[in-house]
Amino acid sequence: MRLTDTKYMSTLLERLEEEERRAWTKRRLARIKTERQRFRKLAIDGLTEPGPDMQDLTNHPVFRVNRILNKMAQIDSQMTPTPAVALPPITEVDPFEFDDTGKVFCSYPGHILLQRALLRGICAPIAKLKITCLH
Repeated sequence: MRLTDTKYMSTLLERLEEEERRAWTKRRLARIKTERQRFRKLAIDGLTEPGPDMQDLTNHPVFRVNRILNKMAQIDSQMTPTPAVALPPITEVDPFEFDDTGKVFCSYPGHILLQRALLRGICAPIAKLKITCLH
């Protein structure tokens, strides 16, 4: 065998080309398979419409659930977010404004702390409030 042997070199070249063609075909088929799987996943997730060759997807449970959820999302987007009855604005309420006894708020932690402060004489300006439920 010599490097200048034309018959050997042509046979070697044919083998290399055939091997490269097989590898290219294998890569191409793998890409096609991956793309089909990706497109099926997009169709199942509801991001694209399934093609005519994917009629088996209509019975897939995830596909059916996603169809229902997409329809519900469309209905939700068409609904008006404003309520039919306008609610009044929130206003601050002084708890002792209407009840001078303070009995309604005796169990709140802030009220208990206020009572303790009044007993120690720390909050002299607040002492004018009538707090009757001292413990």
